[in-house]
Amino acid sequence: MLLSLWYSLNGLFFKRTNFSRALVVALVKQIRSIRGVRQIGQVSLDFLASLVTLLVVFDFQLFSLVEQVIIWIGLPLLHVGINYLFNSYKQLWRYVGLREIQNLVYNTILVSAGLVCLSTFSLFIVPMEAIIQEAALFLFLTVMIRAIRRGYVLLVASKQAGVTNYSFRTLFIGGGRTSLKIIEEIDAQKVSVNVLGCLDDDPKKHGALLGGVKILGGTEQLARYVKELDIEQVIVAIPSISDHRLNAWLTEIRQLQCKVKVVPGLAALVRNRQANPQFNFRVQDLLDAKEFEQTKSDFRPNKDVVLVTGGAGYIGLHLVKKLLDDGKKVRVLENFSFGRSFLPDFFKDPNLEVIEGDIANIRDVVQAVKGVDTVIALAAIVGDPACSVSTEDTLNLNYEASKVLIETSNFYGVRRFIFASSCSVYGASDEGYLTEESKLNPVSLYARTRIMSEDVIFDRCGQVEPVVLRLSTVFGLSPRMRFDLVVNLLTAKAVLEKQYQVFGPSQWRPFIHCFDVAEAFFLASKADASVVANQVFNVGSTDQNMTLGELGLLIKKIVPEADYGIKEDVSDIRNYKVNFDKIYSQLGFQTSISVEQGVRDIIDAIRQDPKLLNYQDHVYSNYQQQLNRVKVSL
Repeated sequence: MLLSLWYSLNGLFFKRTNFSRALVVALVKQIRSIRGVRQIGQVSLDFLASLVTLLVVFDFQLFSLVEQVIIWIGLPLLHVGINYLFNSYKQLWRYVGLREIQNLVYNTILVSAGLVCLSTFSLFIVPMEAIIQEAALFLFLTVMIRAIRRGYVLLVASKQAGVTNYSFRTLFIGGGRTSLKIIEEIDAQKVSVNVLGCLDDDPKKHGALLGGVKILGGTEQLARYVKELDIEQVIVAIPSISDHRLNAWLTEIRQLQCKVKVVPGLAALVRNRQANPQFNFRVQDLLDAKEFEQTKSDFRPNKDVVLVTGGAGYIGLHLVKKLLDDGKKVRVLENFSFGRSFLPDFFKDPNLEVIEGDIANIRDVVQAVKGVDTVIALAAIVGDPACSVSTEDTLNLNYEASKVLIETSNFYGVRRFIFASSCSVYGASDEGYLTEESKLNPVSLYARTRIMSEDVIFDRCGQVEPVVLRLSTVFGLSPRMRFDLVVNLLTAKAVLEKQYQVFGPSQWRPFIHCFDVAEAFFLASKADASVVANQVFNVGSTDQNMTLGELGLLIKKIVPEADYGIKEDVSDIRNYKVNFDKIYSQLGFQTSISVEQGVRDIIDAIRQDPKLLNYQDHVYSNYQQQLNRVKVSL
């Protein structure tokens, strides 16, 4: 960038134009680009850090005048030049990442190596002590500069967080007339949208301005610019785009956790087809009609009422008790497919309303949703084996029902919608600890329906605050006990059969107790909208990531008399370690029950409750229950 500026100025100078005018014009062009200003600022700071380092470290009496000039000019330029080679100035003022620190370390190593070579070949002698001090001080100063820069960004961000008139950081796809018209309209109407750039696949347009907005590059760089510019919303403004290309972009954009809107073409409007329909129509818009005079109050949400679908399930029972203990009025939508014999005494609480019904039945859903403030969606066919029994049932209950539930929630004025997803959406991954921003790689129908439901919830939430919790592999005791979960199953086999086998011992899984899962949903229901709305959270504890082999050894330690076997050949290829820093830092969530404690609790329960001796009974298995249900329907 600096070289291009220098050459352009020299070209103007040698053409006998007014040099001072050329300088002003060139500087104005650079200043108009915020990125350009930031780059110049960072380069200057790095240059200054190198000069300060030289001033502190080097004894220039040891060098000739020529050598002093070379050091004073050459070393700072070398440091800055190496940073340019490592692209250190392409992504600025957002965060200080490990890559940036690595680049600085490489920089100091290369410069130090160069100085050692010069001394070795006697071109001019630099004391080794001075070389080491120069590297250490330059690294320290440049890292501190970036740390201060990061502090500035956080300070600005915290101030912006309190501003209600927030502008969505937006990127356009399409550098044509449609984007131009929308950008001009945004500017004319003072819409709260901050358009940070456009992407277009025509290379002739790259670098040009469209209504004052720069066309940054081609659409193949979508992921890069979404991350670099911290984009929140992407608008696809190419009305003639093919369905295949559009769907590919939509998938990519949603995986990047961005909102997406599509400007339809004329044909799409005629066919009443909208790629990203808006769901903003609510029942409140109808309550002024005379037909609602007698029943108007039935449709107004009560801030104290929480709906839990699947509230009599493995996790739901823990959650319902937490909500009741907190003074909430709880409504449960439950089909009781596993019976009622296990229901605890608090199911008789006067603040608990139970609706026997199904999430796949629209009448049941409407009855359950009307008048509630928060919906917590737990009901689903859970687990890979259970979802494989009937693909039709899985799609109906795990996707279509989610679509109906979020649309109904928005229509009836629900404030917050919390959805139970799964960390299995990460599938098979060797990328280290996965965050909410990591690439999704589902390897089962269950995981795919979780992703599909996440997408449809964010797309159709309207005015609802959507929150997605991706759960670790759950274990532990619950009134509605399950023995089709790996920790619970292996523990039961070890205690009752004195032998158990682990398939795929090297596979990683994160684990969490069902009681702690309930706590995560409880915290998500209580948190401020600024913290949880439109957010995805991994739910678990980083220190409870373990391989299945480690799990097997843990159970062996607790039940030493059991035989422990290993089988390497597995059909389940899932393998993922997950990071849970986000839910810890933003919700203060921490797990309270370790895997070891959970195993010991299950062992005690089996020894005390004769009903658990028959752990293979279908009432303890989602898979067996689903299999029996399908057989009956046949």
